[in-house]
Amino acid sequence: MSTESEAQYAKTFCDACPVRATCLSHALTHREDYGVWGGLEKNKRAGLIRQARLAAERQRRRARERERAAGAVA
Repeated sequence: MSTESEAQYAKTFCDACPVRATCLSHALTHREDYGVWGGLEKNKRAGLIRQARLAAERQRRRARERERAAGAVA
């Protein structure tokens, strides 16, 4: 069995798992670097982390811009 087919097989259990969201949350929080967690492989989890990090940075940038704009008005 190849690694890809092993991952696909593991994901079949995730579909009906009652703790899937908790499992994925754990994997993202603790940066689990192997296996299938919450129905996602490492590269998909890394993508979610990257998206969240970029979204947080955009939000911080907007907040700084609003603070600067409010300071310029005052």
